Amino acid sequence: PTVEGDDTGDAFVGTGGLLLPGDGVPASSRRAVATCPGCSWRLSLYCRRGTDLACGELPQTCPPDHMRLRVWWQRPSDAPSWLLLGTTCVGPAGPTTVAEFGAAVRDGFVDRMPPSRLTAQPPGQTLTALATIFAAGQPAQLPPFTAAVLGFEVTVIARPTWIWDFGDGNGLTTGVPGGVWPDRSVSHVYRVAGTRQVSVRTVWTAEFTVDGLGPLPVTEPVQQTDRLILRVREARAVLVPGRTG
Repeated sequence: PTVEGDDTGDAFVGTGGLLLPGDGVPASSRRAVATCPGCSWRLSLYCRRGTDLACGELPQTCPPDHMRLRVWWQRPSDAPSWLLLGTTCVGPAGPTTVAEFGAAVRDGFVDRMPPSRLTAQPPGQTLTALATIFAAGQPAQLPPFTAAVLGFEVTVIARPTWIWDFGDGNGLTTGVPGGVWPDRSVSHVYRVAGTRQVSVRTVWTAEFTVDGLGPLPVTEPVQQTDRLILRVREARAVLVPGRTG
């Protein structure tokens, strides 16, 4: 999404999802503007200096250092026509896009993600032709949580995916973090002996709701990586003396 200033009448123009306050735009329109990444929008001056057009009491209802702007919206299929949705108050920093707000949400929940603690069973070394069991040491899911972001209370839902690399050219993507025996949801059989570097990458995707809008996506996931060294040995048959008589 991009935001550009325009001194000819449009205060701001841009594309992508936009977060609009609920002071002058219907709720259905606010949801449509926030959830349309391919749409365009314009925020134009409510009234222009030197004219009487639309210059009444309404522009004075915004907080100090804010200005009231008209909100225009365009779906790709509607071009070149624009739809007037209503008005909104915008501060000195300009309008907030969904991508910008999502980035702030992401920064806020990075530290909440439980760390990965990769383990193997048996630990340290294993045998060829036998299943080795792995675990990321993380919960399968997190309950929704709330956080304060840019002055708003936000509810966040984060969902993990685990991407496994067993160090021998084989890998696996799962929606579960693995476990210990008898949980074999993440396991691998090595065919060749040697030293392997095993890794797991946890990818947390998230969505959020704010000010009655959402769920909206956090476009950049949070990623964590953990590694361990595993020695794979070859099991050999051994003859032992038997007893007779």
